[in-house]
Amino acid sequence: MNPSKEVPALIYGDQVLAQSVAIMEFLEETYPDQNPILPKSPVDRAKVFSSSLIINSYSEVNNKR
Repeated sequence: MNPSKEVPALIYGDQVLAQSVAIMEFLEETYPDQNPILPKSPVDRAKVFSSSLIINSYSEVNNKR
């Protein structure tokens, strides 16, 4: 499903969305009134994205093929 053959992947209609940060933002924008994923505060939201980037870079280093 995921073009890079990794997880996560989300199928939405005929589209395949990949990468956890992109999926998280997509869900937040598509379903804003249902169980928010991200905090409302811009500062707290930025901290979530910052943490996500750190985690993603760590996992890329440890998952080289």
